[in-house]
Amino acid sequence: MHRLYIFIFLTSLFLGCKKDKPISAQGTNFVGHWQYQYEIGGLTGAKTYPPGAATTILFLNNDKTYQWLTYDKVQQTGIYNISSVKSVFSGNNDNAIDFDSSGTWKIITIQKDTLSIADNFADGYGQVYYRIK
Repeated sequence: MHRLYIFIFLTSLFLGCKKDKPISAQGTNFVGHWQYQYEIGGLTGAKTYPPGAATTILFLNNDKTYQWLTYDKVQQTGIYNISSVKSVFSGNNDNAIDFDSSGTWKIITIQKDTLSIADNFADGYGQVYYRIK
C-alpha cells in the first residue's frame, strides 16, 4: 500500500510540472529599435529620466541578438531569449525576456509603440522604451 501512495504522489508531481514553451523570436512585434524613455519602480514607484541629452537605444534583432547603445557607443551586446513565466504582477504566465542566459526573466509588455521591461519581483524596477524603428 505504501508503494501505491508513492506511485500516486510521483505521478501527480510529474503530471503537474510542465515547462513553458518558449515563444518564437521570429515575427514578434518586440523586435526592433527602442529608445529608452524612463525607469519606474522601487519602493516609491518614482519615475527617473535619463540625464541631460542621454540617448540610449536597445536593438532587439530577429536572430535573438541585442545591443544597448548610449551616445552611439555600444554599452552591451549579447543574446536574449523569450519565454513565458509566471508574473508576480498578474499571477498569469506572461511574456518574459532573459538577457545572456542570466536566468533573470523580466516581464515584457508592448502597448502600441511602447515596450516595458520590468523586474519580476515586488518593488522592482521597469524600463520604458519607445519604438523608433
